[in-house]
Amino acid sequence: MVRGSRLSETEMGMIRALIEDKVTPTEIARHLHRSPKAVRKYQRAMGFGRWPSNQGPTSKISQKVVRTMTRKADTDLYNDRELQNNYGLDVGVRRVQQMLHDVAHLAYKKILVAPPLAPKHKRARMEWAPESLHTDGKLW
Repeated sequence: MVRGSRLSETEMGMIRALIEDKVTPTEIARHLHRSPKAVRKYQRAMGFGRWPSNQGPTSKISQKVVRTMTRKADTDLYNDRELQNNYGLDVGVRRVQQMLHDVAHLAYKKILVAPPLAPKHKRARMEWAPESLHTDGKLW
């Protein structure tokens, strides 16, 4: 691919002036008939920093509410739906799940339907099973 010519002193001065006037690199490139990449490269080399990228809409939930919600989920064992109802959040349950997933020290734990069997209950169950197989068609 062919490279263009280097930026002249005049172009560099114009880029500096336009950057200070908060003109975007794309608009500067159009004005100078240069590529936007050349303008951005010069911008970074001169230490002008970057323009803020368009990150979409702001969050509906403040960081304070997220911290409080995380604390409640961690200490009081609330689930996502309970958190949404308690705080009257304007977001769905899935968004609450996503926010809790981003917290490093929280991990999803499935709640068991029943407690696991104790060893004595397992033995009793194993004794009961063979007996109940020979019932001659009757229900135990």
